[in-house]
Amino acid sequence: MRNDGLGRRLLEALAAKAAEGVDCCFLIDSFGGAAITPRVMGHWRARGVRITAFSALSGWRDRWRLNFRNHRKNVIVDGRVGFIGGHNVGDEYLGKNPKYGRWRDTHVRVEGPTALQLQMVFAADWYFTTGEILDANWQPHDPAPADAGQQSLVLASGPSDQHERCTHFFLHVISMAKRRLWIASPYFVPDEGILQALQLAAIRGVDVRILLSMKPDQYLVWLASFALLKELDHPRIHVQRFTGGFLHHTGNAAKKNEGPSRA
Repeated sequence: MRNDGLGRRLLEALAAKAAEGVDCCFLIDSFGGAAITPRVMGHWRARGVRITAFSALSGWRDRWRLNFRNHRKNVIVDGRVGFIGGHNVGDEYLGKNPKYGRWRDTHVRVEGPTALQLQMVFAADWYFTTGEILDANWQPHDPAPADAGQQSLVLASGPSDQHERCTHFFLHVISMAKRRLWIASPYFVPDEGILQALQLAAIRGVDVRILLSMKPDQYLVWLASFALLKELDHPRIHVQRFTGGFLHHTGNAAKKNEGPSRA
């Protein structure tokens, strides 16, 4: 979250809705949103926006534990519509930073029970940060849309999880793939289990493609991905570099023998 043109446009829009009586809760990451200082937050709170910063750090002992942060990019509107994906808020993410150029990202709109699942994740994060239990409607509002029947799961994960949820999820997806497994990631640093699962997928004939960004925004992670690519030297594993700007999009699609792709 940046305190620039796009950031202020978003906050102005929230202030306008707050003036209409809409409860606008805005939770920013204290690390990625460092530009939103306490003084800036005070200004927008006076305008009716309930803005606060998420931080799990509590002293100098935690200063290197940068993974203890809230990196979610979720929007929930009236418990009916949700948006989830990778979009940050700032002018540079509109392609206005010449260092990165075009910023390639993906966001997804969801409705129905999935939106309520997103609302639950936000409410838990809000409670962790503020100690406040949000007053929200937890019942589905609308009849099922015409294209209902799609299966979805909101999987909230973090460094304090008892189990490695994301690792389990990715291992499951990779092991389920029968025809193709396509992965896009700006920060590809898989652990040994993921590497072995990708190798096994290729051995059983799955078309494995990995799309990484040619331009880095985190040099250490970018270099680490190069060191690991030698472990994926297999005729059915293809690694490509995105050259149309910075690839911030993260996703994977596994294709089974029959039925729709799952992403």
